[in-house]
Amino acid sequence: MNKKHLIAFLIGCAVATVARSAPIKDYVRSISQPRLFFRTVSFTPPRAMLMDGILPVCSVAVEGNILYTAGHCVRGKKEGDEVEVLLQNGGDPARQTVYLRKVYSDIAILSFSKTAEVNAPTDAQVKAGARVVVVKGVLLSDDPDVYRAFLPYFEREAKVLTVFTAKEIGMTDLLPDISPTAKFALIDIGSFGGNSGSGVYIVDEQGKRHLIGVVSAGVSDYTIVALF
Repeated sequence: MNKKHLIAFLIGCAVATVARSAPIKDYVRSISQPRLFFRTVSFTPPRAMLMDGILPVCSVAVEGNILYTAGHCVRGKKEGDEVEVLLQNGGDPARQTVYLRKVYSDIAILSFSKTAEVNAPTDAQVKAGARVVVVKGVLLSDDPDVYRAFLPYFEREAKVLTVFTAKEIGMTDLLPDISPTAKFALIDIGSFGGNSGSGVYIVDEQGKRHLIGVVSAGVSDYTIVALF
């Protein structure tokens, strides 16, 4: 399988997962999952997970008053709609209503108010070979009580294998409303349930993290990142 076919396969997995059909769920469970090496993540920066009813469904990156998740996680909603998140900011997680402000590429931007400015982070120059940190949220259980004490997040370092546009890999055929110039990156770690929407960061020479996008799709060995 060449690189183009691999990326197309990953996107196909993402689109199929949105349907949430039983056969797709069974298939995803059958994929061998990577061994996880957990590192404690401080909750000093807020963490959040997108809710669908009583359970979380996707990860959310929180940057000040703005939240970012994967666009397919809010499929069926329109800009201005209310969305519920489970937010942890130092104490126990609590449900909170936020607002869907903008959807583009496979990125959704949300805010705590309907009037907050919602510009995406400054576009970083992401190139093949760059090292990134992915702060992943995980779905551990179908029991909502599991998430009342803390939101399970962990960090993984990864390498950018390539950067491409939606048009270059035929994503415009799968998602006709996506811009052909929307940028994505392929990184060398796997993804699984709940990872969609996880924040992906480049670390500068001073050790400061810069959010460059969110997890869009993946399988056991590779992940596609939707870039700002």
